[in-house]
Amino acid sequence: MLNRMAREKYITPEEAQRLSSMDLGLNPKPLKRGVSHIYDRIYAEITAYLGEERVNAAGLRIYTTIDKKLQDATGKALSQALENIEKRPGYSHQKAEDYDRFSGTKPRYLEGAVLMVDNQSGAVLAYHGGRNHTNRQYDVIKEGARPTGTAILPFLYAAAFDTGKSPVTRILDDAIDNRLTGIGGSEGILGEWGAENSRNRYEGMITAHRGLAASKIAASLRMGMDMGTAPFIKKLADFGIRKPVREAGSTEVNPVYRPKIFVGTEPASLTEMTLAYTAIPNGGSRPENIYYLDRIEDEDGRLIWESTQAIETRNNAQVRKGAASTATAFQLHNILHSSLKNGSAQRVADSLPANFKGGVKTGTTYDFGDNWLFGYDDRVTCGIWIGFLEGKKPIYNGAFSSDTCASILGTAFKESERLFPAGELVPPPSVERVEICLTTGKRATHSCYDIDRWTRNTAATPCSNTSARGIPASPSATCTEKTLPRRPPPSRRRTVFFPCLPSCLSSPS
Repeated sequence: MLNRMAREKYITPEEAQRLSSMDLGLNPKPLKRGVSHIYDRIYAEITAYLGEERVNAAGLRIYTTIDKKLQDATGKALSQALENIEKRPGYSHQKAEDYDRFSGTKPRYLEGAVLMVDNQSGAVLAYHGGRNHTNRQYDVIKEGARPTGTAILPFLYAAAFDTGKSPVTRILDDAIDNRLTGIGGSEGILGEWGAENSRNRYEGMITAHRGLAASKIAASLRMGMDMGTAPFIKKLADFGIRKPVREAGSTEVNPVYRPKIFVGTEPASLTEMTLAYTAIPNGGSRPENIYYLDRIEDEDGRLIWESTQAIETRNNAQVRKGAASTATAFQLHNILHSSLKNGSAQRVADSLPANFKGGVKTGTTYDFGDNWLFGYDDRVTCGIWIGFLEGKKPIYNGAFSSDTCASILGTAFKESERLFPAGELVPPPSVERVEICLTTGKRATHSCYDIDRWTRNTAATPCSNTSARGIPASPSATCTEKTLPRRPPPSRRRTVFFPCLPSCLSSPS
């Protein structure tokens, strides 16, 4: 290293020779200052607590929440994923390998960040605030905020479910005039980028379950416009996500927002979004904040500082922020889990552990400039962001998060599954399981699943008139299917969850 410094003219050859002959006095476990974003964060915090002189003295034992195996695995996965993007044919942006840090110019290559936390406490298990700390010290996790794209949709649907809608509420999936939304311009038909494929088709009347699972843009916008912006803004605050910027000319008392906020045109940080997603497996609540410092001991092992959140975790007394009801949280989980089979997250499924029990939400912006991907199980939540820090430009045309980020999320959960095996997310007592017919949105009967098993049938077969909570009863509603195969596929019916009526909850005797 000294010889290289001499060749680069940082020191003279004589200094290199003199220094190489000196004995090294090494701290056996030094704080690795200046080598990664997380170590910068840790050093800054303990210096604020103890002072620089005390921190730099030998003997301090600093315990963090970071899991080395997860940190190393996710770091390698992030680097590899970004390199793979830069190797795509026709990739036109600056590549990391071409950047010369001695050129005096800022790097403009593709960046990425990963944050993985414990659901209950907010303890950080893996933290990568950027791609290469040596080239760029800017910490995306601590300092950055980017448009969230379709990653914001679960919180739109949470607001809808809390204001009377349900997973089987019918919404129209059809072309929408962009003059109503103002996304990326003011004219034309709004595109459909949420389904994470380039061959999206409109499906007409669909359920809210389908709208979220497939990240339907026009359908979600229509549901949001029907609901109004106020419940959505409140729900963002409940989940700990910053308020969107109101329209020019409106006031704090009477704010005005364009419908485009429903599909993630406004920025949020990776910390905000990751903590918000912990509320889904947590039954509607989330940790107040993340933390990565556990405690500090002196050279004799005496405790000299301990994190408040660490104390609360050890006493099983974590302070959490209420974001949604247990029913809404589980409804969101049911949809995001099903998205891995027949929604926008299908291409992510192959990267995850077999029998993955959690949920995943993709996040792509309309201009393909920001990719987000979130995943959770009952133990941990992981958030990923990929994009550029300078200017507004697409990662590449048609850059979907299920392609760019899936390998990172897969690595994170395969490693965490070995370290912290996940359990099932079971329905809370506040919901009941209901099977519905996808054609009518009513309770399914045997007719919805198996209509004239051995022959084709073009006749209409009535659905049950029994109404589930939130499902409108209509005696004239029919379940019509043309030229059915001998055994209609199970996808014609789906299991959804509804908040229980008071009578279905057990009451004390």
